[in-house]
Amino acid sequence: MSKIAKNAVFWDYWAFLYTFIIVTVSYVFPSIEVCSQNLTQKQDTITIHHKYYTVTFSKSKCLPVVVKYWLTKNMLDCEQRIRRSKKFKPDPLIPEFTNLDKDYKKSGYDRGHQMDAYDCGCDSTAMIESFYYSNVAPQEPTLNRGIWKKLEEYNRKLAKEYDSILVWCGAVTFED
Repeated sequence: MSKIAKNAVFWDYWAFLYTFIIVTVSYVFPSIEVCSQNLTQKQDTITIHHKYYTVTFSKSKCLPVVVKYWLTKNMLDCEQRIRRSKKFKPDPLIPEFTNLDKDYKKSGYDRGHQMDAYDCGCDSTAMIESFYYSNVAPQEPTLNRGIWKKLEEYNRKLAKEYDSILVWCGAVTFED
């Protein structure tokens, strides 16, 4: 049994959209060993700015603590959408903390986008960056494909209605 299967951590995912707070719960098995071996600096988090989103990433947990972005009507409306990538990859700005492909394989958890790939469908660079592991948190399949998907769709509806919205999301861990 891999280290990912031995280190169950209780996760609480939340998304903030103006005054709306949606809380969902999921269990996950992060690879603490891989990340803590690479943790050589005292500061645990690093903030990275990508084209469409900013992430504050925990190096010890190998997770996005907060992902923040403006979702605009213009980001969603284009004549030809970029084909959705299916290739998740390490973030080139912190590859030693985001090389997590093997941790997700056969774990039973989805790679849950924090900034949805669909929202990046009008820009090829943004689409690639949305598949960085720095933008991904482990999610139960029913969460990712259910209420999380509905939340993403609701965000798009609001962005189209109000021209732009500020979206915050992330993960919090609680150790037993």
